[in-house]
Amino acid sequence: MRFPELVTRARLRWIVPLAALAGYAFCCLFLWAESEWRPEWDGALYILVGRSLALGEGYRYLGEPFLLRPPGMPWLISLLFPDGVFDPAVMNRVLMGFAATAVAAIWFSVRVQYGTWIALGVALLVGTNPVFVRLFNFVFTEFPFLTLLFLSFGCLQFAARRSSSWVLWAVAGALTMSAAFYVRAVTLLA
Repeated sequence: MRFPELVTRARLRWIVPLAALAGYAFCCLFLWAESEWRPEWDGALYILVGRSLALGEGYRYLGEPFLLRPPGMPWLISLLFPDGVFDPAVMNRVLMGFAATAVAAIWFSVRVQYGTWIALGVALLVGTNPVFVRLFNFVFTEFPFLTLLFLSFGCLQFAARRSSSWVLWAVAGALTMSAAFYVRAVTLLA
């Protein structure tokens, strides 16, 4: 099989977007992830509550029960650092992985309705938006939340097509929406 026959339009519809998303993920994980801690009030809260969970003290902030936010992000931190010792380089790399995954989830969600190329443009526009980029390397819930939220939207759009597997897509959409709520309560608006 010659090269021109191997690269058809149908294959390019998948190869180009996936290569672009993989390139974005590479940049997030290996070029833009920092090794230093960026102090911020929310980030410190998540880390302290995550440490409390990791040490078996429950969902607490400085010894007091913590009810202000859902436990998704502290729970993730407790899984990453089960001994309670925080490593900002690891945390930043995980968060940057979520940033890349959020961009891919946006592509997945938009592609269902508008097609591959418009979805790629929207995803890369969001991924390079200054508001989005400003959140890089901060311990915030935005990237895990966006990932789960847009995965949910994509699944629910597949369910709306009423194909033979619409029930599975609806359940997947509901589960990822629930997980998004577990990370950030603002999901109730969605």
